[in-house]
Formats: sequence, structure tokens, C-alpha cells
Amino acid sequence: MKRIISAFLLICMLGEPACTAAAWQEFRKNPILGIQNKIGILRTAISLAESAFEIWAALNPSTAAQTRVQFLHVISKVDQGIKVAEDGLQIAGTIQKEPTDLNTLLSGAQAAMTDVNAFLTGLTSGTPPSAMDPTYLLALQATHDAAHMH
Repeated sequence: MKRIISAFLLICMLGEPACTAAAWQEFRKNPILGIQNKIGILRTAISLAESAFEIWAALNPSTAAQTRVQFLHVISKVDQGIKVAEDGLQIAGTIQKEPTDLNTLLSGAQAAMTDVNAFLTGLTSGTPPSAMDPTYLLALQATHDAAHMH
């Protein structure tokens, strides 16, 4: 939740017109909006992970094809988890009843994101962080944070 609030505050500092007192109150009162924001964070982490993988693949062409298949399998699990969460939100909207624990909707996607983080970490085992591309480091942090959102 702290990261979501931080992102919202960053938008405010950048002068986003949508950042009004009314928008902030809606954000705090509407847990579904919070879940939608978490889905956005998961998607951003996926995008960064894909970029990091492509950096790794360019440096390791001999094993990239086989490893790409494994990577896509791991990433697809996050996508499936996001789809489950979106379906849950849609059902809640259709029956006009909020689920009792919205964070449970994201549990599958977050568990799968832990696997993405472990996969990326495994690709660079033995490589000191100072030798990694900054995008790769950002992907490691983003996938870790997305997996552990509350």
C-alpha cells in the first residue's frame, strides 16, 4: 500500500490534473481502485522483467532460445493470475458486491511474480550487482516489490 500511495504522491508532485482532493479520497475509499493499481504494478514489473530477460538473452545467445521458453512459461503464470483477479473484479461489479478480501484476488499473480523474480535472479547468480545492467537491477527490484505488495 505504501508503494501505491507513493506512486499517487509522485503523480501529484508532477502536477497531474487528476490529483485533486476528491481523487485522493476516492483512492482511499475505493479498494477496487487499489486492486486495479496493483494490477498495473504487476504489469509494469512484467514489462521490466521482459526487458531484463532480453538483455540477458543478448549476452547469452547460445542458451537464450531454450531459456526463453522457460521464461515465457513463468511469465504466463503472472498473466493468468492477473486474469483471475480481473475476472474477480468483473464478477464483483456484475453482482454489485465487493469481495470480502480483494487482496486474495491477486494472490496467484503475486505468487507467480515471486517465481519470475527467482528466475531472473537465477540467470545472474554469481554476477555482482555492480556488473549488472541497471535495467536488470530495476527488474529484480520491481518483481520483488510486486510479489510482496500488501
